[in-house]
Amino acid sequence: MLHVIDSLTSGGAQRQLATLLGALDRRDVTSSVAVYHRHDHFRPDVESTGASVHDLGGRGGRDPRVVAHLASLLKSTSYDLVHSWLLTPGVLARVAASLAGGPAVIVSERNVDLGASPARMLLERALARRARLMIVNADAIARNVEERLPVWRGRVRVVHNGFRWTAPSDDVLARAAGFRAEHASRGEFLLAVVGRVERQKAPLVLLDALELLPDEALSRVRTVWVGRPIDRDLFAEVVERAGSGRLADRFEMVPETRDVRSVYLGADAVVLPSRWEGFPNALLEALGNARPVIATDVGDADRLAIPGSTGWLVPPEDALSLAGAISQALSAAPGALVEMGERGAALVRESYSDRTLAERTLAVYEEALTG
Repeated sequence: MLHVIDSLTSGGAQRQLATLLGALDRRDVTSSVAVYHRHDHFRPDVESTGASVHDLGGRGGRDPRVVAHLASLLKSTSYDLVHSWLLTPGVLARVAASLAGGPAVIVSERNVDLGASPARMLLERALARRARLMIVNADAIARNVEERLPVWRGRVRVVHNGFRWTAPSDDVLARAAGFRAEHASRGEFLLAVVGRVERQKAPLVLLDALELLPDEALSRVRTVWVGRPIDRDLFAEVVERAGSGRLADRFEMVPETRDVRSVYLGADAVVLPSRWEGFPNALLEALGNARPVIATDVGDADRLAIPGSTGWLVPPEDALSLAGAISQALSAAPGALVEMGERGAALVRESYSDRTLAERTLAVYEEALTG
């Protein structure tokens, strides 16, 4: 089995690839990974599963040497199946497999912005038949793909993201307590965001919502945004706005970390203000770590952020509704927040475990090989 992905950076697809490889039984599947960018956030996680990592070289997905190297790898190794993750790797995998005379290819779509680029739509129509099946991680994505690309109807399979839960050790709990102490004073409510700083994640909408809070509420909440600044201009604007006025000392940008569990366990609640999503890892991981969530109603977020049960769900780009949900979280009794987190953890472990992810993915692999 060869997985093709752009890099092992700190993205949602990369996190799910590492989770999947860790859950697959090596007696059933021998896995390798091919990348063409050296961003190694998840490389230790991938290599710890026994999977080898092949660097395709070149200068990115548009470099013809990447396709040539991938085709050469496919010719030299008897892979039964290629699973590509994300758009450009899906293009490269199909072209390289055609050049190499096989193997079968599965592609993945992991966001609901399909159709934003006319050129992308034309390319996907041209290459759709060069893959056996498509895996998506949300029902919303499946509907979007089949509506916009009828050539894929009947060949899209939904496999929701998975989460691997382990009981936190004393060291993990100590690091979480340290994170909390670093970013919030005793008695303050710590609200966390885990995500890249880019337009999709809507950091400015979150700032608008925080500024709508009454003074008394704002004085009790600290918000930390943990993630990599993809959009540097947006990042600068967020830092400037958060550093002045009512939000000064109430909002903090924190660099991405491999120790993301300390963020979840150190927070009182997790917020996801995104404009669009598929099946959000941040919500899955927050609930898996027993933290209630405040999320926008995008993609399949409503499967995880269940109002009155595991958290709050608000319309996207609606700062007033988001402020209202934050206010409700602030005014909730501590015991109620704990109960929300516990219900979320039970939901994740029952329906979205790493073992469930592996079982559903293996079923798609078997279908692709026998179909």
